[in-house]
This record gives sequence, structure tokens and C-alpha cells, in this order.
Amino acid sequence: MRRINLIYLSVLGLLLTITQSCKEQKFDIEHASSNICTCYNAIEIGSLDLKVGECLEKYEAEHRKDIQKFFTQDSGRNAIYHFSLTTIEHMLKSCDGFFHEAEALYINLYPVDSSQENFQRIDHLAFQINTMDNVDSLVQIVVERIERNLRARNFHEALAGIERMHVLNPEDFGTYLAAAYAQYSMGEFKLA
Repeated sequence: MRRINLIYLSVLGLLLTITQSCKEQKFDIEHASSNICTCYNAIEIGSLDLKVGECLEKYEAEHRKDIQKFFTQDSGRNAIYHFSLTTIEHMLKSCDGFFHEAEALYINLYPVDSSQENFQRIDHLAFQINTMDNVDSLVQIVVERIERNLRARNFHEALAGIERMHVLNPEDFGTYLAAAYAQYSMGEFKLA
């Protein structure tokens, strides 16, 4: 009986440690997102990527060691990169100014195109994707198909392409913004 209690306590202790680690990481991301959002909203002139880039760089410079502790599976540059993506994803949900600029950017970049030519090109690109062996060419074709699906407001198809891009190039920041735009447009992505 004592052995079972020790095992139970060990498992409970492990679960509490994991839970606490997750809470600390979540808290840090929320804190970072809030700080970067405040910085972002204070900058009046500049493009979305320049403003958020400036704020991310400032925050990362001040908290580099803490960031690397949270992303222990990565080292150096990769930890900073993953922290940036996680923070940006949180900001899309919690920073109204950032989200609305990102949304406006996508609406302007991808105006509605429901023409027959666009749908034919989407179908042709799907065929090319299934027959393509060259990774660089495949990336270009997948990106074009995502863009055309966003213009056609085929958000489910765009998200499928984005999933494929995450496999082909997980470091493509634009796909995270495009996914947020598509999810929000479908009503699946709520602002906090």
C-alpha cells in the first residue's frame, strides 16, 4: 500500500510540475504579447511587419535568457523564432490594433476574385501539386494556390494549403497570418 501511495505521489508531483510549467509558459506568452501589443499600438507610423518587428526585437533583446528557458527543446535562434511565432499567434487573438491591421492587409492583398479563370487556375494548380517533385517549385505552386483560394474565399482549401506549407516550410511567418485570417473569416478564430 505504501508503494502505491509513493507512486501516486510521484505521478501527482510530476503532473503538478508539468501543469506549473505550462502555466508559467502561458503566463509569459500572455505577458510578452501584452507588452508587444502596447509597443505596437504606440508606434503610429510604419507597416505592420516593421512595427511588430521593432517591438519583438526590443522585447527579445530584454528577455533573451527567459525565452530560451521556455523553449528548451530549441537553442538560440530557433528558441527566439518559436517564441516570436507563439507571441504573434497570441497577439492575433488578443491585440485588437494588430489584428485589425493584419486583417486589412489581407483584405487588400487578396481582393475577392470569384472569376471562372481563378477557379480553373486553382484546379490546374491542384493537379500540378500532385505531380510535382521539385520542392522549390512545389512551394511556389502551393503559395499561389493558397493566394488564389484566399481571393476566391475558399478558406477551407486555403487552410489545407497552409497546412501543407507548414510541412514544407514551417518557418514561413506569412502562413500563420494567412491561417488566422482564414479562420477568422470562417468564424473559427475569435478575438479574446
